Amino acid sequence: MRWYVCAVWLMTGLLSGASAADLPPGGWRIDFATCKLVRNIPAGWEFQAGKLFVPDTTFAVRDDREGQRVLVVTADRSTGMLMGLAGGDLKRCPILRWKWRVRNLPKGGDSRFEDRDDQSLAIYLGAGGTLHRKSVSYRWDTDTPIGTEGVLTYVAGLVSTFYRTVCNRETPLHEWRIEEVDVAADFQKQFGYLPEPDQYIIGVAANSQHTGSDTVGEVAWIELVPRPEKKVTSDSSAPVR
Repeated sequence: MRWYVCAVWLMTGLLSGASAADLPPGGWRIDFATCKLVRNIPAGWEFQAGKLFVPDTTFAVRDDREGQRVLVVTADRSTGMLMGLAGGDLKRCPILRWKWRVRNLPKGGDSRFEDRDDQSLAIYLGAGGTLHRKSVSYRWDTDTPIGTEGVLTYVAGLVSTFYRTVCNRETPLHEWRIEEVDVAADFQKQFGYLPEPDQYIIGVAANSQHTGSDTVGEVAWIELVPRPEKKVTSDSSAPVR
């Protein structure tokens, strides 16, 4: 996703759909089924336009075909991102998890080529101001092989995005999937630091203008949680003393 933006990157006032008692220490969650809404988007979240002179992608929290309230992302030859300030502590809760599905894909979309760089959905974590912006993204691509990684830079190198393809045309459509990535490790490896709580955003994006496609994707929730504890196993072959 190649962004040409002039909006402010960080927003305030995020209200998630989970109470503090439901979250692990340092955790964060937005549940689109229960969060407070303002004009059909989560309170405190903001829309960021994408490329100039290209229609805006539509974001709305509403009931899906099964009657479940989700974030519906519709890209009609368009681009854009919905984003909100996150309060999770990436040192304590470095695992980013989310539940999503895609109805259809941009034909020929491929993150490896600028003129085909379209995705039905992408989840972002980003930090920084209008200049020197840094982000990592996880994408539902079309032709890009799963596991593909790359770095996109623009605005004379002031804006940098690391991406990884986690789903593509081989992934079943119309089915909910839960994804899990170590977003803190990815951000630290790419940029050499971790943003502090309330100093980074979580975003949901879609992009279809390069391929002239119409796409629909849905997101149920996004959260930051701790790394799983390592299980300690006994070695039955060790001598007993």
